[in-house]
Amino acid sequence: MRVLLFEQDPPGHFRPILDWPDSALATTSTHDLPPLAGWLQARDIDWNHRLALIDAITERHWRDSRHQEIQGLRRLLHGNYGGALGGSTELIDASLRLLGHTRAPLVLIPLEDLLGVDEQPNLPGTIDSHPNWRRRFALPADRLLDHSDAARRLELLAHAREQAFERDR
Repeated sequence: MRVLLFEQDPPGHFRPILDWPDSALATTSTHDLPPLAGWLQARDIDWNHRLALIDAITERHWRDSRHQEIQGLRRLLHGNYGGALGGSTELIDASLRLLGHTRAPLVLIPLEDLLGVDEQPNLPGTIDSHPNWRRRFALPADRLLDHSDAARRLELLAHAREQAFERDR
């Protein structure tokens, strides 16, 4: 499994599309990490601060690192797709396209990223202080993929997968 948020070294230097392995599942995030919208807003850092799980020095370090990481992701996505990548909607869309263009044989996109949700399902290290596994989506399950953001992102992903298949055959 290769998680977009971890495919960087040092912080802000993301792995190029063609350097992703052809033997792993590619994903944007996991249930223990913020979805892309939350990562872009540093919602996970906000929660850690709010719950006093980190001190001020750690918080500042995490926020500085996050800024570098976001700028690095912007550079990678702009280099591959150009255009305006202003807000989180454009960054999430381009991130899904990026995963679709990798050589990974499987791509998994959490519902939170399809819908642009900013809160993560689980915050490791917490039990009662964070609503772990209790968040609900605004739509019923049978209509989630019909949401305009989800439908658009699934279409972007499908198109990117087709392009990657053509490139690699």
